Amino acid sequence: MRNRSVQHFVDVDGARLNVWEWRGEGDPVVLLHATGFHSRCWDYVAEQLPEQHIYAVDLRFHGESSKEGKVDWPTMADDIKGVLEKLDIKNAVLSGHSIGGYLATVTAADMPERVKELVLLDPVIMSRTMYKILRLANGFMKPEKHPVSRRRTEWDSSESMYQRYKKRAPFKYWEDRALKDYCAHALFGPDEKGVHKLACSPLHEVQIYLNHNGKVIHNALGRVKAPATILRARTAGLFGNPLSFSVSPTWSKLSGAFQIGRDVHLTDLSHFIPMEAPDVVVNYIKEAIEGYWHR
Repeated sequence: MRNRSVQHFVDVDGARLNVWEWRGEGDPVVLLHATGFHSRCWDYVAEQLPEQHIYAVDLRFHGESSKEGKVDWPTMADDIKGVLEKLDIKNAVLSGHSIGGYLATVTAADMPERVKELVLLDPVIMSRTMYKILRLANGFMKPEKHPVSRRRTEWDSSESMYQRYKKRAPFKYWEDRALKDYCAHALFGPDEKGVHKLACSPLHEVQIYLNHNGKVIHNALGRVKAPATILRARTAGLFGNPLSFSVSPTWSKLSGAFQIGRDVHLTDLSHFIPMEAPDVVVNYIKEAIEGYWHR
């Protein structure tokens, strides 16, 4: 039976970051969620590793972490480095989904003494060419005009959110437990009017999407000493939309940019790998803990 989690608030350069810890044995596992999500999306994964020491972090602008500051990917990476330092986490397996994979990679490059292995779940790490294209395209997009900025923010309850989402794509393709964990912790409230509100503002979510930083990640890749496993979702095909959540945004040659890397192409899954196939994620984290695949 998984032990009860302990909540920490870690102050890093003016930001207050929420961290959940499941105490256990062995080298620690640090879990980083995707944009728009929260640390409790990892509850099932933690339960499947009942003896392991695990940390799950609410990224800045998400969950119970601070919402202040400029939306900036390098700053968010500095947050994670600060958490590892303040909690004195060493020899860790870092597993990150989407932006979490990007942040884990920058952290591993800058803190090689604290990171022993990476498990990157469809990280939004793209080719240099794609970053140039995005920078040009995003320059014409105002955050308040982005479709995500119109995401519904108020709900009667987590249960009403779950009942609505379980019938709609992409949520209807998720494991039921994953959707329940997301909805259970996605909202703050109720307020004095009985309204629950999204913990991650759609405007913050959009600003993260529009502020990709290709320079920092490409400067980091070659410096990562930790072996990296990259799980990629299905690709768009010739006429597909490479920025759709139904397919992978990850550079197909990413594994070759690491000193030690392997590519795992999961062609039957969308970008939401941890929500659609959490047991697959657990198995690759177990491999990383043991480190046997690259010996």
